[in-house]
Amino acid sequence: MVRTRPLPGGYWASELSKAILNGTVPIDRLNDMVTRIVATWYKFGQNLDYPLPNLSTNTRNKTGPIYPGADHNVIARAVGSGTSNLPYLITPQDTIKNKASNVKFFITDAFPELDTASPCEVAMVLINADSGENYITVQGNPGDRTPAGLQAWHNGDMLVQAAADHFSNIIVVHTVGPILLDEWIDLPSVKGVLFAYLPGQEAGNSLIDVLFGDYSPSGHLPYTIPRSESDYPSTLGL
Repeated sequence: MVRTRPLPGGYWASELSKAILNGTVPIDRLNDMVTRIVATWYKFGQNLDYPLPNLSTNTRNKTGPIYPGADHNVIARAVGSGTSNLPYLITPQDTIKNKASNVKFFITDAFPELDTASPCEVAMVLINADSGENYITVQGNPGDRTPAGLQAWHNGDMLVQAAADHFSNIIVVHTVGPILLDEWIDLPSVKGVLFAYLPGQEAGNSLIDVLFGDYSPSGHLPYTIPRSESDYPSTLGL
């Protein structure tokens, strides 16, 4: 038995079923796929007296035989989490308030009206680009950001450019997927770019750990960050 969840437009789920039924994928290939999964099950004796898991991401119980071990705040802060079922959320703004005293915050998609900044001031610009992951439509973007392409959402590119015109030192923080950088990466004011990838409940703490130098940014992203669209192979449709 192959159990899948529907992913319209993908290669698996219902599409795999169609491919098997119309002969595009031979039944021998399906049997091989199933064998590779089931073989591990029997190899480790999971069909026998195998212990049940002692943690679950689907509960918020603090004690008991099954508890939310995957939501442990120390682990979440160290590795980051992409779950959307957060028991709480620490934002970058929350953490910066506790780390620095002389800070102003602007939650906006457009550059705010400001007085002339002094050379010693640093601007942190947070931008993002989400993804529907091929089965969810997010703000009109089905799959991997079809209408938005690989640009930052919510006028993110223009926001960085406007900040670069006003400040001499800028740090750009981005979540969650690949974006094109060529509109602003070479601006003299842009001193660094931090890709936070998938922030979770400890997003603010983990981000500030890196930005303030308490920890070295040592993570490895599961994709390549392109500088421009030409960095992709010509066979890839964007």
